[in-house]
Amino acid sequence: MSGNNSQNSSESGFALLSVLGVLLLLATLATVALNLGERAVSEARLTVERIQAATLAEGAIERAILGLVERAEGVAIERLSSEVKTGTHRIEIAVTDACAAWDLNQGDLDILYSLLKNEGEAAERLVLAVADARRMARGFSDIAQLHAVPGFSGELVDRLREIMTVHCGDRRLAAEGVGERLLLALPGAKPSAVAAYLASRAAGTPDTALLGSAAEWLAPGPGAVWRVHATAVLGPGSRVERRAVVMPEHRLGQPYRILAWE
Repeated sequence: MSGNNSQNSSESGFALLSVLGVLLLLATLATVALNLGERAVSEARLTVERIQAATLAEGAIERAILGLVERAEGVAIERLSSEVKTGTHRIEIAVTDACAAWDLNQGDLDILYSLLKNEGEAAERLVLAVADARRMARGFSDIAQLHAVPGFSGELVDRLREIMTVHCGDRRLAAEGVGERLLLALPGAKPSAVAAYLASRAAGTPDTALLGSAAEWLAPGPGAVWRVHATAVLGPGSRVERRAVVMPEHRLGQPYRILAWE
């Protein structure tokens, strides 16, 4: 009789362990499912926020383009740039003169050499590589094509992207928007003269004569092509940027032309 009791007790113990094991397994599976569910919800929320941010950024670009088309003579381009913040939401729009950049197809190679002088002995090889690439049937149609030019690393192309263009076709730079880095790269430019010119421009009385012989590399007034850069942030991980290059044409039925969109 005692043998039967011992056997029954042992079987009950094994059964209890089995039940506990199953419960532990179910609890583990439930926890994993819950974590996966929370992660899926979080990822879905982030995806929605990024879609919303992309829509806002593209809408901001369209609004800036409308401002360019309707821009009155003499209205400062800075008025088209703006920033809106509401809690964790932020939308930034920047409009700059694309023709105030160095033209990759037409720009003087001495200016490029000056821009690349920090590359040391490689600077001359890089300039020659660009000169060779220009002989392609259509030249450069995108700054990103520099990635295919021998010697141009991704980091270097990123550093040059904002001061280069392929849309203006002019060896000169638009005087009203050209920045200090490019001004200092102009043949014959002196730091003191560049500082004086930038000060005159900031005061609303730009005088290119202050640049001396370097002034020949500047075209009067703003250019005819504009860069529009929009950034929308709706929260952590939802930053979206959109860029466009646009040429206002002020024609009935076609008030502007999009030259690039990314």
